[in-house]
Amino acid sequence: MEISFLALLALIFFSSSFHLCYSSEGGRLFHFAFDSFDKNRTSASKIALYGDAEVVGSALRVSSSGRIVYEEPIRFLGRNPGFSTSFSFSIVGGGGFAFFLSPSSARIDLVDGILPSVVIVGLEGNHVEIYVGSDLAVKSSDLVLNSGEKLHSWIDYNGTSGRLEVRVSKSRVLRPTDGLVSYPIDLSNVLWREEMLVGFSSWTGNFSKNNSLYSWAFEINHGAPYLMHSEPLDPNAFLVRPRETPPPAHAARNHPWVILIALVVAAAFGSMVTFFTLFVWFAVVARRPIAPEKYPVHPEEVVYEKIEQVKDAANAKS
Repeated sequence: MEISFLALLALIFFSSSFHLCYSSEGGRLFHFAFDSFDKNRTSASKIALYGDAEVVGSALRVSSSGRIVYEEPIRFLGRNPGFSTSFSFSIVGGGGFAFFLSPSSARIDLVDGILPSVVIVGLEGNHVEIYVGSDLAVKSSDLVLNSGEKLHSWIDYNGTSGRLEVRVSKSRVLRPTDGLVSYPIDLSNVLWREEMLVGFSSWTGNFSKNNSLYSWAFEINHGAPYLMHSEPLDPNAFLVRPRETPPPAHAARNHPWVILIALVVAAAFGSMVTFFTLFVWFAVVARRPIAPEKYPVHPEEVVYEKIEQVKDAANAKS
């Protein structure tokens, strides 16, 4: 019982250490969240603005050629990683926002044209569209996104199911159950190749100065580590249940080295018993018993003795 418990502790320790290698600093999954974008807040040192992007009050605003980028490159780890991002925004006029996930080698500072990206989710006017690379994958319709009303969006990529979903709602709390746009795609072979940059860019060529970003959160859902079981381990599977009869009171429960000594003594005792058994077998069974030798009486001698006795009796009579 004691040895099994120590083995369980060791297993948990190494498993935890291994998983920390796949987590960010502090043992948590990589994530960030900005409730607002005041110039004096910590977001100012984490968010890079390119082109005509600027801070207006507690929001970020882009026009025809602006980009908002989280400065630190992001590393996706494990098999089938995923990500989730949520943000609050408003669009006025015909312009829009585009969330992008791009390789860190891309020239973010070149704001003209479409940024080379792995995935782009554009929110514009009356529709939401998903681009994979530079190709349009799917597009929704019958929406009103450019009324200037503050809206909330969730973009989720599930690496296990290989599906990208986009949700939009007027409420920040009530997250829609079903995705507004859903597209099957496998990004597992792309995300781990190099570090990625995430951010927003102005969308379409319309000139609008009132496309605002009020809050932004992003989180990586790391996939299962390589060569590891994807399901959590059940500690109960490694526990040896105690017997119904409790161990003796004198057992050294907290001293595993006593068990080792007991095993050595038991082995020595067994060797002694084996040696004694072999010794007795050779001494009693294998060897012949020692006894005085007896010579047989020859019949000739008996006959001779009788003849002598008869002869002596005849001489006596005569």
